[in-house]
Amino acid sequence: MSSKKIIFFDIDGTIFSPSSKKISSAVKKTIKKTMLQGHLCFISTGRPFAYVNSEIKELGFDGYILASGTHVQYRNKNLKIHAIESQVINELFQLLKNNQIEYIAHSPYDSYIHQNFIHASDLYKNNKQYLKISTDAVEKDIMNDIVKLEIHYGNKQNFKLLKPYLNLLSYEVYEEINSIDFFKKGNSKALAVKEILNQVGGSLEDTYCFGDGENDIEMFDLIAYPIAMGNAIPELKNKAKDVCKSVDDNGVADKLEELFNL
Repeated sequence: MSSKKIIFFDIDGTIFSPSSKKISSAVKKTIKKTMLQGHLCFISTGRPFAYVNSEIKELGFDGYILASGTHVQYRNKNLKIHAIESQVINELFQLLKNNQIEYIAHSPYDSYIHQNFIHASDLYKNNKQYLKISTDAVEKDIMNDIVKLEIHYGNKQNFKLLKPYLNLLSYEVYEEINSIDFFKKGNSKALAVKEILNQVGGSLEDTYCFGDGENDIEMFDLIAYPIAMGNAIPELKNKAKDVCKSVDDNGVADKLEELFNL
């Protein structure tokens, strides 16, 4: 077992508080201290790169698992990009536009909303700082580069139109906001962790992670020492080796101090 540990952090509900809409100073301080001890620290998130704001980037993480494991970076270089097959993306683009279903297409570095949806769209208003506006021509140019397709289907009838793709792609459903994210089948945070370990020459026995949600489950099944947030879903807590305080109680900071004597 190495003295250098490899630690993976989810963002939303883990280091970033949805209620305060920020990362606390205590969490920032302890993550930086952990890295100064020589441990490798990685973000592991469902967010695409365009949704990772400066507050996160300024912490100086060693790398990123992005868009649910479909885009993997180590020290500012891409290790892997797993794009959805262009034929599938083209079919989905046409289906969504024909049925006026709003969507955001995420490439490795940029996120796009079609011009059809920008005028009356809360989706655009709420996320416009992250988004570029696309046209049919732009979509043709980015067809081979989409790592995640975020679809706000709105109602059950629209969701039925998407059912044929549930077997073709991996997905995460957010029923509370009538949304689904599609990405290339077989990808996950867990697969991306393996890709990073292969790059850095790390061992699974030296891995830790923090998470709170459903898209962390496969990562928790793989990591040697998974830590669930106090606000995590019950299934994740059941899989965890440890449960820390909630995100609003600086759970990550508290547990890092305990584990690494910060």
